[in-house]
Order: sequence, then structure tokens, then C-alpha cells
Amino acid sequence: MAALVLLVLSFGLFWALVVVPQQRRLRRHQELVASIEVGEQVVTSAGIHGTVNDLTDDTALIEVAPGIVMRFARGAIAHRAGDSSSSEGEA
Repeated sequence: MAALVLLVLSFGLFWALVVVPQQRRLRRHQELVASIEVGEQVVTSAGIHGTVNDLTDDTALIEVAPGIVMRFARGAIAHRAGDSSSSEGEA
């Protein structure tokens, strides 16, 4: 019986320390991607900085230099440029 209680407590601790924070990060990222608008300065997950020129449901056209436009998956946008509230190390 004690082993079962220990197993349940271990699972609960794992859930609280690993799964819940990951779900929060995922939800914040989904909200960010949904709120991005044309003209905003963004940084992709690859570290490329640019300005959003056009958005569709699943892609973003980002101008990375004058006259150079790259197509990215919308989910590849990591954060807004200069947004100090987003930090990768948050739990």
C-alpha cells in the first residue's frame, strides 16, 4: 500500500513540476502567435530578426533586410523584438 501511495505522489510531483509549466509555456506561445500583426518586429526561433509583412493562417512573410522577404511557419515566431517579458528560463 505504501508503494502505491509513493507512486501516486511521485506522479503528482512529476505532473506539477514538468507538465503544468510546459502547458503554460505552450499556451503563452500560442497566444503570442495568434496576436502577431503586420508591421510588428519579431524574432524567430532561429534568431532571425525582421518585420512581419503578411500573415496567413499558418505562414508569415518576414522582411529581414530591405527587399529581402522570407516565409516562415507562423509557429516559428519566438517573440516580439524588444519584448523583455518573454524569457526562455521561466518555469
